Amino acid sequence: AEKLAGFDLVIPEKVPEGFSDKNISAIQDEMIDITYDNGEDKLCIRKGKGADDISGDYTQYDEISTVEVNNRSVTLKGSGDKINVAVWEDGEFTYSIVVNSGEAGIDSNVITDMVKGIE
Repeated sequence: AEKLAGFDLVIPEKVPEGFSDKNISAIQDEMIDITYDNGEDKLCIRKGKGADDISGDYTQYDEISTVEVNNRSVTLKGSGDKINVAVWEDGEFTYSIVVNSGEAGIDSNVITDMVKGIE
């Protein structure tokens, strides 16, 4: 996937418990997509060239906030204290984490820990 995309992707050592099955895909010279599955829900990590939101999630969430993680401005989207989407950019690349776990999402601490491990 890295060869096809033309860049590498470092993923976090840990993902939320239960997300084990992994599918890796790439778009030539554009993006790498790693999707984890727990049998019911999906968690997708993407890295792509440019500065556009590559999450593919256009849901209107109740809560949108920006936090600093490793000197990166990360936009978090979700409902209540649960996060469904994290997007950020770092130089020439943009990143996203999308959790399709119904409306529940996952804890913001879990998302920010994952962001720390992605390059």
